[in-house]
Amino acid sequence: MDYVPIFDFVNKLSRPITLALELAPQEIELAPGDEVQVFVYKDDITLPIHMELGDDYLQVHPHQSWGNWYVYKNGEDVSGEPYRTPYTKPFVGS
Repeated sequence: MDYVPIFDFVNKLSRPITLALELAPQEIELAPGDEVQVFVYKDDITLPIHMELGDDYLQVHPHQSWGNWYVYKNGEDVSGEPYRTPYTKPFVGS
């Protein structure tokens, strides 16, 4: 597989938070119970990543570039289109 999982995150708080994907740029609202899965093309210069969790946000900074990242919220592809190579249903449920 050319793509590797980077992280899974579930908002276990009782309030919404914002997932801020820096360099994409993309922000995703996460309601309580929402799950996010992120996968990255293994040859992109994104690793290591830095993650910061605050009171109302989760911020993710890639190493040098965002590249071909695939973001799934509750199993639905919410990736920013101009920032990745199109790929059809690569990961969820497999």
